[in-house]
Amino acid sequence: MAHTAHDDHMHTHNFNSQAHTYNERHAIGIQMLTEQLRARVDSIGFPANKTARLLDYACGTGVVSHALAPFVGSIVGIDISENMLSEYAKRAEQEDIEMRGYHGNLTGDDEAPAAFASDEFFNFDIVAVGLGFHHFKNPTLAAQRLATRLKTGGKLLIIDNVSEDNGFSSESAEKLFKDAGVAQDFVFSVVDQELQIGKGPTPMMQRVFMAWGSKA
Repeated sequence: MAHTAHDDHMHTHNFNSQAHTYNERHAIGIQMLTEQLRARVDSIGFPANKTARLLDYACGTGVVSHALAPFVGSIVGIDISENMLSEYAKRAEQEDIEMRGYHGNLTGDDEAPAAFASDEFFNFDIVAVGLGFHHFKNPTLAAQRLATRLKTGGKLLIIDNVSEDNGFSSESAEKLFKDAGVAQDFVFSVVDQELQIGKGPTPMMQRVFMAWGSKA
């Protein structure tokens, strides 16, 4: 199914409305994801001496950027929600992290957005998407678009739901990586602890995975 401008508008509206309270409402889940992601840094394989360039796509408030900041040299975040990017910028300033956020869409109707045509938006060592792929109407197209932003040997890193109807299985995730040309040394790692979404006496719990593979 094609990704439409109407879909983008709906997602933007939803995330704009959530942005201001997002980190506080999801604090427990964010902490868990941060710990689990950092525990896998050696397995994922980052360039030595903090030289890696990271693109955090659908970056939201910067969960992935913040988690990986100690292991990379520079971070670019891109999101369709301006309010989320505002929170992203606040976090960068408060925690003195070199992460720059940009408003835009790499997976929509425009195959080559002019705003992201310069060299600074290509040849990344890592392109990461944290809990964003299940929102994409065409995940394969999204993965292919993001793969073009990687250098040869660079890694696509996806964190998402383990689910057949609102996420991925090991098999469907591997196919996604293969179709995008980033399945070399593919790993699908299910997180032992369920992700807590929101808070309260009965929060939603979701099993998630972290998967990565290299661009051939």
